[in-house]
Formats: sequence, C-alpha cells, structure tokens
Amino acid sequence: MSEKPSDCEVAKLIGITENEVGTYRVNSDLRPDGRWLIYFGYQMPVALRKGLTGSFTFLMPEIG
Repeated sequence: MSEKPSDCEVAKLIGITENEVGTYRVNSDLRPDGRWLIYFGYQMPVALRKGLTGSFTFLMPEIG
C-alpha cells in the first residue's frame, strides 16, 4: 500500500471512529517494508488507545 491510509481505514482496524483518528493522528510514515506506521498524539484519551503500542503508534497490516 503506497498511498497513505485514510482515517476511515485506520479507524476500522483499531476500533475507534474516523473522527477520532482525524483528531489524534499526528503523522504517518511509509516504512521500507511497504507498511504504514501511524502516530497518534499523547493527548489521545486512554480509552481510545487499546489498539496502539506504548509509543502511541499503530503498524498497519499488509493489505492485499
């Protein structure tokens, strides 16, 4: 996946709303392996962090 994942795609995978992704997402980096690493802000409420690592990131799985 070379295109940056949409807020909707990320939301479905981590179980929060598209609006919440748009509010707390701060950056997205394409890794050399072709997967996207999504960064979220530290102000993200604890209840929304279930699908994230301790460093407020989410590694998109390979799609397709």
